[in-house]
Amino acid sequence: MGNYNLEAYRSKKIAIVDCNNFYVSCERLFNPKLENVPTVVLSNNDGCAIARSKEAKAMGIKMGHKMYELEEAKKKKIGKFSSNYALYGDISDRIVRVMKSHCPKVEVYSIDESFLDISHLSQEEIIPFMENLKNEIFKLVGIPVSIGAAPSKTLAKLCNKIAKDEESMNGVCSYFDNPDIIENIEIGEVWGIGDKGKDKLKGIGINTISQFKKMDPRVTRGLLTITGLRCWHEINGTSVSPVSTYFKKPRHVSTSRTFGKEVNNKEGVKEALWYFLNDSIKKCQEASIKPRTVSFFVSTNRFKEGYSYLGKTITLETPTLDPQSIWNELAPHLNLGRKNYHRAGVLLSGLIDARFETPIIFKTKFPDAEIPATKNREWETRRDYLSPEYTTDWKQLPKLS
Repeated sequence: MGNYNLEAYRSKKIAIVDCNNFYVSCERLFNPKLENVPTVVLSNNDGCAIARSKEAKAMGIKMGHKMYELEEAKKKKIGKFSSNYALYGDISDRIVRVMKSHCPKVEVYSIDESFLDISHLSQEEIIPFMENLKNEIFKLVGIPVSIGAAPSKTLAKLCNKIAKDEESMNGVCSYFDNPDIIENIEIGEVWGIGDKGKDKLKGIGINTISQFKKMDPRVTRGLLTITGLRCWHEINGTSVSPVSTYFKKPRHVSTSRTFGKEVNNKEGVKEALWYFLNDSIKKCQEASIKPRTVSFFVSTNRFKEGYSYLGKTITLETPTLDPQSIWNELAPHLNLGRKNYHRAGVLLSGLIDARFETPIIFKTKFPDAEIPATKNREWETRRDYLSPEYTTDWKQLPKLS
């Protein structure tokens, strides 16, 4: 069955480009002294590691490692950076532009991963194509990447892992040149299996990809549901999830933060909510969508005594991207007491095309609510190790001394 699927769908060729330690690579791009130095990028409020260089991994720093738990000796040896999403997003866009100049069909999967449909290439052209693309991205953007190619996305991700982990591969790996290269990989490494799926499979003696490929598809579905069956097909060479450039409308858009310090006045919390509302609206504008419903929440620290939570969802009278109009309807529900607020957020949902107009016969006139000043910003996330926004802010451009 597996060989049949592989042969039937061999004409499908998919590559995945994955940036190596992307956040760390972005920081090193403008700070070459960090090369070979253990480096980590931290989560909101500089709490824990969300990206690590290979040197930091070698020191035993795990994903999600809490900084306050790290030994002082290690803290002194590592480079630390607060998350700089403006920088990372811009660098990601530059990489995507390079990929699109080399391949007509690119699906941006995440900030550091993209799938490419390379079905137009012959098997002999795949490795040269990947090597050229990898070199072009490094030359034009400065970010190292690894590339894997295969008949399906799942197989391509496995080849990408091999390309990244094995230095002899020089950053590229093609399943078409060596289909057996993935056979002995541990089943938990397969994209889409997950920890629960891995445990179920190991419970019946399925430990490697080679064993998984030989499973009866009916047994696979009974054990892992339809998601696991799709994964089985992809492992056997069937492209269940083709590369798509179609814009996927999000189900909701949100902005939320854990405050850098607790805020015990309602004006400060309103400042945060107004900022989050505007940030969410900006995301909607970029996607040409607008909300029909708006939700907000504020809460104290759930790990402290007297935990308190306030949340509310309202249906807008008219879907809109005007922050003042939304705030007018939201403000009457902000019945905030004097508490030590720790976190807040805004969520926009019921999203429709921004061009769609909803006729209203009897429109309610909501009084204009006072707009928070957002000047005190007591709520702002702590970012003590923030690097400059080198590529998106003229005032922060690097200067030659």
